[in-house]
Amino acid sequence: MIWQIIEIIAVLAESFLAVRFNYGYFQLKNEKNKVLKLSAGTLVLSLWDYFWTVYAKSEIWSMAGFAAILFLFSILFLKNSAFEKFIIAVISCTLFYFINLPVLYIFSHIFNRTVLEMTLSQGPERVFILFLTKMLYFAVTQMFVYFKQKQAFLFKKNEWVLITTEFTITLLISFLLYSLSVSTWNKLYTYTIIVLMLTFLDTIAFTFMKKINAKNTEETEKKLLKLSLEQQAEMIDKIKMQYDSLLEMRHNYVHELAYLQGVLSEKNYDKINDYITEKLSSEKLQGYNYIFTSNKVIDSVINYKFSNAEQKGISVVCSLTAEIPESYERDVSIILSNLLDNAIEAYGNLKNAKPEIILNVHEIAGYYSILVKNRISSSVLENNKKLQTSKSDKKNHGYGLKTVRMLAETHNGMVDIYENDSYFIVNVLLNI
Repeated sequence: MIWQIIEIIAVLAESFLAVRFNYGYFQLKNEKNKVLKLSAGTLVLSLWDYFWTVYAKSEIWSMAGFAAILFLFSILFLKNSAFEKFIIAVISCTLFYFINLPVLYIFSHIFNRTVLEMTLSQGPERVFILFLTKMLYFAVTQMFVYFKQKQAFLFKKNEWVLITTEFTITLLISFLLYSLSVSTWNKLYTYTIIVLMLTFLDTIAFTFMKKINAKNTEETEKKLLKLSLEQQAEMIDKIKMQYDSLLEMRHNYVHELAYLQGVLSEKNYDKINDYITEKLSSEKLQGYNYIFTSNKVIDSVINYKFSNAEQKGISVVCSLTAEIPESYERDVSIILSNLLDNAIEAYGNLKNAKPEIILNVHEIAGYYSILVKNRISSSVLENNKKLQTSKSDKKNHGYGLKTVRMLAETHNGMVDIYENDSYFIVNVLLNI
């Protein structure tokens, strides 16, 4: 009689800890009648576990029903998704095997008895094993709850399916190992099933490794894009400083004319000639096709890039009619910088055609349109559909169009890339 009471207490403790684990992990939808709900869950679990373990002696039905009841309890009373509730129900059962089996094997070795004998024994060692396994289960489940409270797990639906499958297979393997330990199953068949299940687990693990690798690649690319944006923003600041220098020169132009007029009135032509020669040789005046609008930052980028293009013998044409607000100037400047850089770089592949770049910036149907055209001698899209960089250092290059697309998405816009009449055309639309 006393051992029957001990077994009942063990079953009640086991059921209570499982319910408490699920409650601690998810929390109740409604705290009203909390004690009643937890007590009802514990009682139903205990009745099921005791009947199928002690009377029916069917471990598989005991395990399956235990997980199903925990899952149903979570669905009825606890928060979070059904997928996660199923996983935690399976984990609850799996933990019993993961904890009970090692403890049973250790004590069977200490007392020189089989696992089955340790399970059926009616002595102090059995009481100690029951107490120890329940304490270990409590400690492990508390760790689960602690980490859950520290961090939320956000998975997609297909990832939840993989995780659910993995834990279910783990539970089945644990059950099969337990069956082997008490010699209730054919060993050959059991080992074969375990090997097949472990193979499937390896497949799931490999799938997750691929997903993790893809996410790491995406994160690395985002970091490189961010670094590229920071470098370009820094470059634009430097261009602006150069542009401010040009504006200063423009401001001083009137004073220069006044000086020339004074020297001319003295008819000192040699002095005028020397002065003009010196000014024309000044590095500040070389290669600039001046464009002046209401936005200094955008002007500085266009002028700087056009200067580079002209020094390489590329003809440039610009039509800028849109009034770009200050809130857009940084992103528009980076877009222009990338597109003009790509157009200038493409001139090296041009054969039997005059290099030319055309830039149009205007408003159309509620969007700022930034259109850059550069002449091509053969189709780029046919030979390089993904528009991958031709530079050898692909790790640190090839982010121009990616940056442009990212900035366009930031402004609820789009990027259209096409070819027409021997021109490669990129049209960026930014929602106003």
